Amino acid sequence: MAKRKRRYTKGSKKITSLLISTIVLICVIFSALCAQNEVVRDFVNDILGDIFVTQDTTPTITGEELFVHYIDVGQGDCTLLQTPEGNILIDCGPSGNHTKIINYLRSHGVLSIDYLIFTHPHADHMGSAPELLRQFNVKNVIMNNRPSTTKYFSDTLDALEDKNINTILAVPGDVYTIGNLTLKLLGPYNDNFASSDINNSSIIIHASFGERSFLFTGDAEVLAERELLGKHKNELKCDVFQAGHHGSYTSNSKDIIVAASPTYAVISCGKDNSYGHPHQKTLNTFEDYGVEYYRTDLLGTIVFITNGKDLWME
Repeated sequence: MAKRKRRYTKGSKKITSLLISTIVLICVIFSALCAQNEVVRDFVNDILGDIFVTQDTTPTITGEELFVHYIDVGQGDCTLLQTPEGNILIDCGPSGNHTKIINYLRSHGVLSIDYLIFTHPHADHMGSAPELLRQFNVKNVIMNNRPSTTKYFSDTLDALEDKNINTILAVPGDVYTIGNLTLKLLGPYNDNFASSDINNSSIIIHASFGERSFLFTGDAEVLAERELLGKHKNELKCDVFQAGHHGSYTSNSKDIIVAASPTYAVISCGKDNSYGHPHQKTLNTFEDYGVEYYRTDLLGTIVFITNGKDLWME
């Protein structure tokens, strides 16, 4: 019996070795197809990606890191920058998402918000603002000077007045700091565009933490990107770029990607949204310049973590 057992064990090793070789071969084939086929690439990222990610050594969390949460709010934007010293929220998603956002923030220990920044007054960026303002201790709100006649906007103004929240008009060049996190406003260019051009009046934010940086452009389109390149070309370098206007082809020009030179891009958009975001032209631009992109419609909430030197993703 013992002899038979040894023969069985030897045979199992051969089978196991063959299976491993087959899996490796399949992975190589899929990797080769990845660059040519988006469906295959997504399959590899979703199914096989975790296998390889787990092989990397993740730095130990010490409590001194910056966490950047690109919260999945469907077709909209809501990004939490969380530091040991305080919290910043950039946009707060569309109307009807407030319960999800409130629960997410509270589950991550957020009780107060030092700066709540509305990049521009469109519903997918500040529709949930009135509820968030009433549920959290918000110390400061930063807005541009574009008003809106919508109910959520008037309700937002009412909440700001009722709670006596300090409201700051965004001015390019202004700098705000919380601990080791520095925010510099690079836009908006309100005086350069028609009052109806809300997207191009988006607040543009460059956030840096040690050696790592993040760029947020709201829904700024090519016209605003040209202004940005003309005035702040040397201040756009970043590790992570939040795709402008949810990955629309009207934003994310090649020039802005070259100037920012990000390693990663995050696309915040809703699954099967009616706008077709992200557009294939934008994905092609990212691929052409070697930018690895992640989509909330496929992955849900995406979190980047940095200690100021290392950068990794949850």
